[in-house]
Amino acid sequence: MVGLLALFAAMMGLHYHLVEMRRMAGDPASQGWDAMTGYALPLMALSRLTAFLVLPVTIAAPLAILPFVGWLGLGGRIGLFAALWFAGFFTAMALFARPENFYWAQLVLPAYVAGLAFVPRALGELLRNSLGRSERQS
Repeated sequence: MVGLLALFAAMMGLHYHLVEMRRMAGDPASQGWDAMTGYALPLMALSRLTAFLVLPVTIAAPLAILPFVGWLGLGGRIGLFAALWFAGFFTAMALFARPENFYWAQLVLPAYVAGLAFVPRALGELLRNSLGRSERQS
């Protein structure tokens, strides 16, 4: 995994170098990719690109997190991989995407929203575990 990340970083460095070689002195400057918009951007994107668009933001944002809860509740290798994948993707959006790049969320949207299918199981296990612990403490 570390080797793959190192290869990715090396290729990004090579990409930067090749772009800089071809840039002319009078070329317009890019706005950059360090907007640091935070997790509000992926949440807003998920809200704008799904049926949550018709809901108020105070309802749409928590609902946009539910698929992530579903993937976490799935457990196992697939659930862990999916949760880490989405967390990494949304963190990259939070750090590097500008507000007009909200459409990046479309890259993972179908798989992410599939996590809604696992939400009942995840919430059931959460409720069952919390009730089991409260009974043991009594």
